[in-house]
Amino acid sequence: MKNFTRITTERHGYLVARLIDEEGGFLAPFDAFMDSLTSKGYSQCTVNRYGFAVANFLDFLTKAGVFGQAASQKEILEVVDQYIPIRLNAEEHIKTARRKGCNASRWDKLAHALQIGQLSKASLPNTLAAINSFLRLSEANHHLAVEEAQYRSGEVLANLSPNQLFQVSLRDLSNWEQKALMRSSMLAAVVRLKPTGIKRPRGHIRYRSSGTTGAPGDGRLDFPMAYLPRLFQRASNQRDRAYWLLLAAGGLRSHEAEQLRIPDIDFRNRLVFVEDPDDLRHSSQLPDRYKLRFKGRTVSQVFLMQPFRDLFFEALEHYWKFEYDPRAEHDFVFQDIRRGYDGRPFYCVSDQAKVKAFSKTCDAIELPRTAAGRRYGRHSLRHFYGVFMLNYLPLPDGFGLRIDEVQRLMGHKDQKTTLQYAREDKLILESKLSFADDAILSQAVSPDDLPKLIADRYEHEARLIRSAIK
Repeated sequence: MKNFTRITTERHGYLVARLIDEEGGFLAPFDAFMDSLTSKGYSQCTVNRYGFAVANFLDFLTKAGVFGQAASQKEILEVVDQYIPIRLNAEEHIKTARRKGCNASRWDKLAHALQIGQLSKASLPNTLAAINSFLRLSEANHHLAVEEAQYRSGEVLANLSPNQLFQVSLRDLSNWEQKALMRSSMLAAVVRLKPTGIKRPRGHIRYRSSGTTGAPGDGRLDFPMAYLPRLFQRASNQRDRAYWLLLAAGGLRSHEAEQLRIPDIDFRNRLVFVEDPDDLRHSSQLPDRYKLRFKGRTVSQVFLMQPFRDLFFEALEHYWKFEYDPRAEHDFVFQDIRRGYDGRPFYCVSDQAKVKAFSKTCDAIELPRTAAGRRYGRHSLRHFYGVFMLNYLPLPDGFGLRIDEVQRLMGHKDQKTTLQYAREDKLILESKLSFADDAILSQAVSPDDLPKLIADRYEHEARLIRSAIK
């Protein structure tokens, strides 16, 4: 970064970035944004991604002269509107600046001066989401700051443009308060004139990241069951094996698994609990003994399906024995096991490294890609869990839980999200067709035999999984 010094510190149990300006002070709008991310319980990776995106955005605004300096609303909006297009074509801008020198455009020179990195298509949605979230928060905080400044200074500050605000005498405010107010005013101006936030450039095709498997119309978001044994078997280390088994066995989101703590596991009874601050998994209904055990934290039990539950605890035992570093100063279950990282929390490892490890193993087992030609990602293990629970789980009265029950297990806010898992599983369909053939040809099959046919197929698949992994 050219205009700020970026440091990392621990706040609220997270490792968060902070920006120091040229005068040695912390950048208040950025601190407020990072605090908002941690207070909402976002994963460490999301906090890192959003913080990185907004830090680069502010560095660009500052270099362009519209952040921390007097500027008109027109100038601010022009720079904001140019940011994403420049990032998407950064390499071309930098090459043009080198070729034309003094004759290069303002944007070419700016990209070259900052040595802006090229923004990938996969990173665009997260970058837009981060910046727009930051702008909305800054606009809300600006109104509060203006009210306080008006009360203290006696000046009428509401609805002033950034240029006008710079000209107002704020003698009763400290230099730090004046600067923070002026900076937030610039960002508030953007939100007033662009209430829906900045958007992707016109004509730019939406991109679905490899972490979200499948594509509209391909009918497959869940990891293919037939390849699960080989995936777990070919994991390059015990930590990844246990981590992936947990995602498949419990349908957890990746950040829920990565931020699992040692007290969240009941080793004797082979139970796992996850934090549930919004009561999506009905953690408020837990017995009191669990609430006491977890010291008041809102947690909820995860239903771990078999045979993956037993395999997870076996893998966890091996990871604990051969890879886990007990000297680490934290109680997170999963660690960065690379040499030189002293067992730091696994959530600190970049998403890119986790995706690479998963993709490498998928390639090693020759897992076909989706119909859209994309790789299966870690989230496909959660999709597998949802499809299995809705369509495939053997029950006394049939197969599959109700949609509301699966919603509870997976912690979805909206049942519409759970409905994407409600499809007829191929194996169940084959069982029904097999039953129909037998019934038509021989008339010797009773309707009571249908659940047994499906259960037999399930048991057959389960035996294959166990034999392949053992």
